[in-house]
Amino acid sequence: MDILTFKTSEEVEISKVVLERYGYSTPTNVAYVWLENEEGTVITNKAPADSKGQVKLTLKKDYKKVDGELNATVVLESVKTNGTPVATSVATQPGATF
Repeated sequence: MDILTFKTSEEVEISKVVLERYGYSTPTNVAYVWLENEEGTVITNKAPADSKGQVKLTLKKDYKKVDGELNATVVLESVKTNGTPVATSVATQPGATF
């Protein structure tokens, strides 16, 4: 799994995170990307990649303040060949890396 770790020496507020797509996937392979905490709770909005391959995520109000450490798993919703969306961790989706 791809996990982002935010470590702080004092309380800070993180409002936005920008991820950039790279690899062999195409923008049509990925419907949405979001972050989940260690309990599997969605802590950001779900957003598609823009024309530059970037995803701009906004942390939900209850998760913006970080005092010490925040671990967030990168999750994406990919689109299978039949058009059905499937949520999966980035690490389990070959070629679809953020």
